[in-house]
Formats: sequence, C-alpha cells, structure tokens
Amino acid sequence: MKIKRMELESEKSVDSQSGETGKNPKKLKKQKKVKAKMEKGKKNNQVNIEQGLVDVLLVDGENSPEAGNLYDFENPKKKRSKKVYVAVLVLLVFVSTVGVVIYFVKFKNATGSTAETTTDFGNMTMGANTVSATGTTAVGMDTEEFEPDYITTELYIEEVYLSTGDEIEANTPILKISDDSITDARAELTAAATDATLAYRAGLIEHEQSKITAKYDYDVSVLTGQQAEDVYNATLASLDSTLADAKQQVTDAEDQIAEYTTALETDSYKEDYQVEEKLAAYNTNLALLQSKVAEWNIPYSAFMSSGASMGGGGSTYDKWEVTTLNLLYAELAENETEYEKAQDDYDNAVAEAKLQLAQLNLSIETLKENLVQAQADYDTNKTQALTTYNTSLAKSKMAKDDYDTAIKKADETFSTLEATKTEADDNLTEFESLLGDGKLYTTNGGTILRVNVAAEDYLQGASMVLAYSNTDAITVAVSVAQADISKISIGDTANVIISGYGSYTGTVAEINPVSSSTSRTSITYDVTVTLDNTDSTLTSNLTAEVYFNVGGQTE
Repeated sequence: MKIKRMELESEKSVDSQSGETGKNPKKLKKQKKVKAKMEKGKKNNQVNIEQGLVDVLLVDGENSPEAGNLYDFENPKKKRSKKVYVAVLVLLVFVSTVGVVIYFVKFKNATGSTAETTTDFGNMTMGANTVSATGTTAVGMDTEEFEPDYITTELYIEEVYLSTGDEIEANTPILKISDDSITDARAELTAAATDATLAYRAGLIEHEQSKITAKYDYDVSVLTGQQAEDVYNATLASLDSTLADAKQQVTDAEDQIAEYTTALETDSYKEDYQVEEKLAAYNTNLALLQSKVAEWNIPYSAFMSSGASMGGGGSTYDKWEVTTLNLLYAELAENETEYEKAQDDYDNAVAEAKLQLAQLNLSIETLKENLVQAQADYDTNKTQALTTYNTSLAKSKMAKDDYDTAIKKADETFSTLEATKTEADDNLTEFESLLGDGKLYTTNGGTILRVNVAAEDYLQGASMVLAYSNTDAITVAVSVAQADISKISIGDTANVIISGYGSYTGTVAEINPVSSSTSRTSITYDVTVTLDNTDSTLTSNLTAEVYFNVGGQTE
C-alpha cells in the first residue's frame, strides 16, 4: 500500500558521516507521534477512517493486503457480509454529509461569509459579526537571524556546517567566522564600549554641574523677583536725581548769567566796594587839609616832610596847627589808600564778572544740551527699568518651570549617554554570546528549509541566516471576503475546528492588505492564524474551519 510504503521508507535514514543505512531516532519519534494522531483520528471520526478504507479497497482491489481484511473473494458469504458492511458505511457517510450540508445552510453562507443570526454552536456563540472561513494547516517556520547591525568589521565566513534538509537540534553550529574577523570585531566593540564609558563618566560630572547651575539660576531668579520692586524704585530715584542735577545746573548757570549781567549793567560793584564813598572821604579830607593849610598859612613842607617837626624847637608855626595838619594829612593818606584799594577791587570784580559771564554764556548751551540728553536718558532708562522689573517678576514666576526644564534637559542628556554606554556594553556582551567562540549556533531544532549564507562570504547584520520548520507552531491560511475583512484585526482571537483533532484557539497573525483573488466580482484577502502545537498533535495539510468574532467579539 502506498501509505505503508511511505511509512516504511520514512523509517529508513542514511548516516551522512558513515554512509550506512539505519534507524533515525528523531524520525522514529516523529512517526510514533503521527501514528498516535491517526489512532486519535480513528476514535474521533470513525466514519471518515472507514470511508478512507473503502477508498483504499477501490484503489488497490484484491492486491491490497488491507483489502483482504474487509473483502474475501474466495468466500462469497464473507463477500456478502462485507457488501452489507460497506452499504452501512455508505449510508452513514450519506447521513453525515446531509448533516454537514444542513449545518452549512442553516448557520452560514459560502466560505468567508458573515453569520446572519446569533446561534449557539457547541461552545461557540455565532453572532452577527462572526466571520467563518475554511483553510489548510501548515507547519510553522522559524528563521535564524544574525541581528547585530552595529558591527562595521567584515565578518568573514570560513565554513558553513548546515545545508537544506538537515535535521537539527538547538545549539547546533551553523557557521564559523575567521579568527581575524572575530578579533577585529571584538576590538571594535571594546573600543566603542570604552569610549561610551568615558563619555558617561564625563557626562555624570557635567550632569551634576548642570543641576548645581540650575539651582543657582533658580535661586537668583527668585531673589531677583523678590527685590525687583526695590531695584525698580531705586533706579527711578537715581534717574530722578540725575535729571534734577542737570536741570539745576542749567538753572544755576542762568541765575549766574542774570546776576553778572545785572551787576555789570547797574555797576553795582562800585557800591559793593564803596568806591564812591571812599573817594568822597578822600576829597573831603583833602579839601579840609587844603583849607586849613590856607587858613593857617603853613606850607606843606612844614608838616609833610618826614623830618618836619611837630611844632617843637625853633618852629615859627603854631604847634597845635602843625599837629592838626599832620593828623589830617595822615588821614588823607589813609583815605587815598582805601580808595585806591576799593578802586582796584572794583576793577577786578568787574573783570571777573565779565570773564564769568563770558564763560557762562559759553557753557549754558552745553548745559542745556546735557539737560535734553538727561531727559532722554531718563525716559529710556525708566522704560528699561520697567522692563527689567517685569522681566524679573516673570522670571521669578517661571523660575520653577525653568529649573524643571533645565533639570529635565540635563537628565535627558545624561540618559542618552547612559543609554549609549549600556548599548555599547550590551553590544559587546551580545557579540560574545553569539560569536564569542567564532561560531554561530541555532536557537531551536527542526528541519532546515533554506540556508542564506555560504563559505568565503561575509556575515551581514540584520539578515536571515537560515530557515527551518517549527512543529510547535501551526498556521492556518484562509481567504476572507472583502465585505468581512474589516471585521478582523491582527491580534484577534479565532476559534479553529479541525476535523478529527478537535477545536483550538488561535490568534490572527497576519492580514495581507493586497487581495489574493483574481476575480473582479469576488475579492478576498489572505488571513493567517497561528495555533499552539507544542504537543505536536497537528500536522500540515489539515482542513480547518476558522471562526472570527465568536461570542459577540466585535471588530
């Protein structure tokens, strides 16, 4: 029998190392699992198994050993009993078929349609949003990828140990990288880790300094805000004082100009220094002296000379008269001295007044210009002082936010350095874990389906190295109508019924956004559902009914 032959052939394996034919323990174990699933199928669906045997009879006839167990051509009675048995089987198949047709007519339309009513089917509640579809199981596939994409050193592949069709276990060597490549890559990653560590340490110091600076700026902003009004008032007082000084200088200059001008115009300095009074006193005493000299007929020589006697000795003049003239002369001399001094003081005062007036007339324009500038500075600085006041208050109010922002920025900068250091360390650790001994190993076991690397080539980062089957994961691919595809999302739970194996809970793993159908009137999309097959119960090419949005699950 063909099935038997396949089983017998599957029990044989060739030892690639010795070239001898023998039993493969892994394949024998797998065959036992297949037989166990067949026995389970017989118990759950005896009708299908018996129908399968009938099909075998029809194909192999009397040459089939299995057919001989059901139909004996040499014994007519057995032949008739077998015919009855076959008829019963056919009847059972017919009844089962009718039941299935009734179910499909009653509970759903064609494959991929939405249930119209809410119906309880076993443990599932078929709601208005329930979508059903029929598909086929397939054994899952794992890929072995070399994920590190941070190595710039070229990794030269010396040898590849595996090829398509090999049965492998976890931690099986895949390939060997040259020692020089490993050494260079290790040096590259070590240098990157060292640089990242140094940058991290420097960043740690800068981080602490940034926090200190942020705290200082915060305190200054708060204090400035608290003193803003006092500073503003002090600034205004200083501006007021400066402007007042400029105004006072102009006023003082104008007053002095007026004073000097009036003094010169009215010749008040003569009065100030009593020039006229002193001149009048001098003239009065001079007239009195002259009148007495004429009255007493005493010559000037008799009393003006330094050797003149005061009327003593042999003088012919009256002693009292000479003494009087001497006193009048002395007083006249004093009057002359006082007048001359008053005249000198007057002349000097007039000259000084004219000089000061000329200087004031020259400086008054400068003083007035200074006043105009002082007024402009006052207005500008007052506005600036107000701006500074408002800014100080605003910064004081925003001090906490500015502080938090500065701390956040410092933390983010430091976190980036820390992440870079961690990543560099992790890269080195990952490299040593993956290729520390120069070899790349498989993660899981299975049958090699494809090898993407070759000797004398280079191992590329973020690339698939090989693919192998994974019997722990079973997928079901179904086609869903365009009208229903929007009701299904990746990650949704799906109920899967496989005849002869039971019901399973799956997960929507993939929805192909591109339609797989060629018809313009019936557009469908491929949906892939994954099932857990850790017990290795399921195999490929099993027909499965998949139900989405069961139990009131919405889109």
